[in-house]
Amino acid sequence: MSSASTTAYLASDVATSGTFTAAYPAGTSQAVFGQAVSHKMYALGAEYSAPKDFTVAFTSVITVTWLGATTMPAGTTVRLGLDIIGADVDDDVQLNKQIVRAPFVGFYFGAPITAAANSYALSQSVGAGAAFALSGARGGSPDVPRNVVAAWTGTAVVTVRGTDVDGALLTESSPSGATFTGKKAFASITSVTSSAAITAATVGCGLQLGFPARISATTQVVYEVKNGVVAAPTGTSTVGITIASTATTGDTRGTYAPLTPTDGLTSYSLIVLSPAPDDRGVPQFVA
Repeated sequence: MSSASTTAYLASDVATSGTFTAAYPAGTSQAVFGQAVSHKMYALGAEYSAPKDFTVAFTSVITVTWLGATTMPAGTTVRLGLDIIGADVDDDVQLNKQIVRAPFVGFYFGAPITAAANSYALSQSVGAGAAFALSGARGGSPDVPRNVVAAWTGTAVVTVRGTDVDGALLTESSPSGATFTGKKAFASITSVTSSAAITAATVGCGLQLGFPARISATTQVVYEVKNGVVAAPTGTSTVGITIASTATTGDTRGTYAPLTPTDGLTSYSLIVLSPAPDDRGVPQFVA
């Protein structure tokens, strides 16, 4: 990959989730960096990687959000190595400055089952602080990584715990209320608990399928392939978050709802512009 660098000098302390700005490298602008994600930062005698340790927003200036646990003190010199989409060009290949190589990858989902409100937990009463019985047809095993939905009678916060597609632990909580449409893609569910006593409670799988790698812009999804045929337009994409993950933030990689709902018979895949197919997004929230 190509890259460009710039340096910033911190005028004040930057704590976790704090921000600072930097100027664009000479001869570059927002358009140069586009959807590239594999940025590096060199500070405090160490190397840091985006989006695990920091995130970058490209507007009129470069805004960096620091995600590390250690406060960077005022006076720190920070050097940014900014990724530029496309591979370096071989000597025997002549491309002008308006052309870069852009890697495409396939995201394959198989034939996901129909979304079901009770696929993980059939209707039941749950005590305050107690766990649901995972009595649905899927138990705690989604067919593919996807979001969780729930409904109940009463007012409570429902918390889902499990793992993502790579086996990393994650936690997601609903707002206080009686329904929940999750944003995170769970590959397994180890427990679902309620903050208060509720009745007629169900938990199931939603419409959102989890991306296996992070996307930072919906335009990275070039087209959907449905049963081997290109579908146009594509479904709805949600990008991976660029802030520290919490119990209520979105998915770290992003999610996709196909143009037509899944039915267990139709296979889906996506052709995606993916500058960094090994990008797994910011660390998952665990509680």
